[in-house]
Amino acid sequence: MHIWRIHSKQSLHWKHWSEQSALYQVDSGETHFLNPLGVVILMQLEANSSNLDQLCERVATEFDCPIDDNLRNQVAASLMRFDELGLVQCQHNEDVIA
Repeated sequence: MHIWRIHSKQSLHWKHWSEQSALYQVDSGETHFLNPLGVVILMQLEANSSNLDQLCERVATEFDCPIDDNLRNQVAASLMRFDELGLVQCQHNEDVIA
């Protein structure tokens, strides 16, 4: 099982407006403007490391939507993009336990 978490060396600063959110990634100097899905995913990972199922449950609760293939694909794609940006990292469950 894959466990996702905020990259351990990240210092992140949030700014929220009524319809938009931005995340400043101190280490890279990058500012990321996020859609609501991205905000929920990253805020959940700031609070707790989570697997895909846990993240989908959180998103479904937040947006009052079903957990289906479309939602899973959107969350998985977001995680892959956040990984490319150095915001999150994935560990295998065995690595976490060891």
